Amino acid sequence: MLAVVLFDIDGTLITVAGAGRAALDAAVSEVTGVAGSLAGVAIAGRTDHAIISDALANANVSAEDHAAVFRGVTEAYARHLPGHVASAEGAVLPGVAALLAAMDAAAIASTLATGNLRVGAQIKLHHFGLWRLGFEAGGFGDDSPVRADVVRAAMLAHARREHAKFVVIGDTPHDITAAHAAGARAVAVATGTFTSEELRVAGADVVFSNLAETSSVLDAILSC
Repeated sequence: MLAVVLFDIDGTLITVAGAGRAALDAAVSEVTGVAGSLAGVAIAGRTDHAIISDALANANVSAEDHAAVFRGVTEAYARHLPGHVASAEGAVLPGVAALLAAMDAAAIASTLATGNLRVGAQIKLHHFGLWRLGFEAGGFGDDSPVRADVVRAAMLAHARREHAKFVVIGDTPHDITAAHAAGARAVAVATGTFTSEELRVAGADVVFSNLAETSSVLDAILSC
């Protein structure tokens, strides 16, 4: 059976050391004229769609203005993000490059199931040389505020792979619950803000401390 791996980005493939939040905060402030609207908004594992909506509520954006302001924020975010990523002390997380190479060698397809807006995902991964053929057909935070819908969008884009099994790799409980809600398996990696134990309690099918154990991660993908 063919395997398709759906990767989360932040805390799973890379860290951008808060650059995404800083860029989004700047974008919301620029468009709404209200500073600090991200204060108190949960970030980890959520979609940018949901995060921006919460920030706009904090900025008292009306329902009738929401769509236009949301669009303005995403455009401003795309302008702010490259500079924030370039100046942050970000990095590719341990084992990622080796795992992607090993997956290619084993003909395991990979794409994204990320809460990032598509433009944000591309900017971040291009910066680290990780934007790949196939990633553009994934699921993104533009698709829905609901993380499980993002996973479903990624699965639908690869549904042509007959009898494929889908495995989400992510670093938060949201990744795990979204994977299971969409009918995928969940491999969790404790390179974000959640511990291995927290990810096990959240129901991950397999948990790794990082992705550096290439052969073990490949085995988990194929056996899920």
